[in-house]
Amino acid sequence: RLCLAVERYTDISVLGLCHEVEHQMKRLAPIMGMPFSLLDAVSAGLNHFSWFKELRLTNGDDAYPLLDEGLKGVDPTFQPLCRAIYDRFGLYPSTDDNHMGEYLAYAWKVCPKKDRGFNWIDRMERKGEENWLRTRRLIEGEEPLDVKGRLSGERAMPIIAGIVTNSHHLELQANLPNEGQVSNLMEGAIVETPALVDGSGVHPIHVGALPDGLAALCNIQIMIQDLAVEAAYYGDRDIAMQAVLTDPVVHDLEAGKKAFEELMEAHRDLLPQFMEAP
Repeated sequence: RLCLAVERYTDISVLGLCHEVEHQMKRLAPIMGMPFSLLDAVSAGLNHFSWFKELRLTNGDDAYPLLDEGLKGVDPTFQPLCRAIYDRFGLYPSTDDNHMGEYLAYAWKVCPKKDRGFNWIDRMERKGEENWLRTRRLIEGEEPLDVKGRLSGERAMPIIAGIVTNSHHLELQANLPNEGQVSNLMEGAIVETPALVDGSGVHPIHVGALPDGLAALCNIQIMIQDLAVEAAYYGDRDIAMQAVLTDPVVHDLEAGKKAFEELMEAHRDLLPQFMEAP
């Protein structure tokens, strides 16, 4: 949504980043009986809602048969939603149940409690307080700022370095406007595919079409994102409510309306365009 809004209504060149594809490959590697370093992939879809169009070894061999074999003996609690999606749609998600479930109405019953998001609320509150206290210690000189040579694992720095050095390196995932890189997703939508980085920027790689069922799931979300961005730009509460009530995870009309009004009120200082609307 943020990338779409910036792309549509500003002159800023925008790139959305996430490391979820790499993380999912690291989760699957032990199941496949190999180190992560021997895996390669082509992923496509939306951020947190994507699939491995190709899952292979670095020598080019198809790794899906290894995944199929590994999943036969996997713990039943391992990614039940992702496994169900794979069984029905034919591609394994390149994200985990926690994120895949953000978009699917039936995820609530399929996902284990640990993947329903409540633990994130407590975790963010706890980590936020820890980070604030550490920031205070750093500012006041009570703790040394030792970050030289240490990277977080996020891809912004390698991409910036790649543009500066004209690296011509491949990134597993980049969120950019769809100019045909996923042929059956809506044009202009922010889609996630591999990308090439060189001195002139970040260039999405065309990966073809998703299976029709997965494209349908994505295009629903693309329309919801479009509604949300238009509502935010114009301060239109009616369009914003449409975005809420179009979302598959909103399964109760009155609860959806109530949550919308409560969130609007809680963030009224950040959303003046809605508060000024009649």
